[in-house]
Amino acid sequence: MSALKNLLKTIAANKEFIVIYLLLYTTYIIILPKDGHGADTFCWKEWTKYLFSNGLGNAYKSWTDYLPLYQYFLWVFGYFQGSIEKIEQNIYLLKMITIAFEFVGGFYLIKFLKEKIDNRYELIVYSMFYFLNIAIFYNSVIWGQIDGILSTFLFISFYYALKEKITLSLVFLLLAINLKLQAIIFIPVLGLMLLPLMIKRFSLKNLSLWAGSVLIIQLLILLPFIIKDDISRVLSVIVGSFGKYPVISMNAYNFWFWFFKGSLMQIPDSTKYLGVTCKHWGLIIFFLTSFVALFPLIKMAYLKIVKRSEEFISVEKILLISSLIPLLFFFFNTQMHERYSHPALIFIIAYSIISKNFFPSAIICLAYLLNMEDVLRYLHLEWYNSFIFKRHLVAIIYSIGIISIYIKLYDIRLNLKLSS
Repeated sequence: MSALKNLLKTIAANKEFIVIYLLLYTTYIIILPKDGHGADTFCWKEWTKYLFSNGLGNAYKSWTDYLPLYQYFLWVFGYFQGSIEKIEQNIYLLKMITIAFEFVGGFYLIKFLKEKIDNRYELIVYSMFYFLNIAIFYNSVIWGQIDGILSTFLFISFYYALKEKITLSLVFLLLAINLKLQAIIFIPVLGLMLLPLMIKRFSLKNLSLWAGSVLIIQLLILLPFIIKDDISRVLSVIVGSFGKYPVISMNAYNFWFWFFKGSLMQIPDSTKYLGVTCKHWGLIIFFLTSFVALFPLIKMAYLKIVKRSEEFISVEKILLISSLIPLLFFFFNTQMHERYSHPALIFIIAYSIISKNFFPSAIICLAYLLNMEDVLRYLHLEWYNSFIFKRHLVAIIYSIGIISIYIKLYDIRLNLKLSS
């Protein structure tokens, strides 16, 4: 009863938020396009039909190449549709799940912002930079992909790391990794946030709690596939995701468009420059630039662990670092899809709201939207579609956004003196 009372009190205290966001969610569902990215929609439909007919545990006997957690989403969706015909007819409604997760991410964004913004109505206005942001919802509402779910899991993990709730942070990071393997790029960020705290609170009891929670949830996720003796196929999908698209770019308009002409989907990333493949050049630059981005966190963790210092860095800088990591991953690596910078959006928007500096988020959201739209062309932006150098332009916009984030991270000030 006490839990129900607390829930009712929470609803009563936040009724204006709940009403507004329920209306927004309903609006997105009403305007939901019945199409999306053709290849992705086809995959969701065929995989859901297979799961409906053969069961969750047999998912990897099909040609699916997504990680285990998303198989649950498809299986549940198919179960509630109830027939192959309904799945065929209503596959576009699968978007409702991703949009719901985007709203959960927005809910945690509001929880985070409440500690920075006292005025409730000001908070509602600022939250619209997320909830009415076409760059955020293009992926889920129009395209029909699931990067919004990944972003939500990662932001929740970040939120609980800030709150020093180690177990919850680890659990949501684990869920993100089980959804999309690219979530592993956040391990250094969250690891550096949590490690000093874990060392400070270390005990066999706490270690058992942290490790046990992760292991039990991982086991539960894999259990249907273990029961069907199909875990080897799960592992093969995971291993196969490395180097699955051995080309320069899978429509990610990034760094590489400055060096190659034509379709970068046709150029192998084994192409060499100075004896090193493009793939390895991308990894080298990504690791170097990521080290520079992570350095403030590395320094903080070192001082806390080794020097027993109370060193800390601002939340704003941690948000900047959290947005940089997926941007650098997307911008410098080969084999990148156009969607892979999506997790950066919620972090850079959170930074912009609490710092009142909207330039970095506007630039990054614009670059992401233009990249997505040029691939799908849903909005029919003729002025943009006819622009010859749009891919180079998007790469330039991304680079401006990344540089602006580094400038804010390191508080770089340009002192220009005019000589008389």
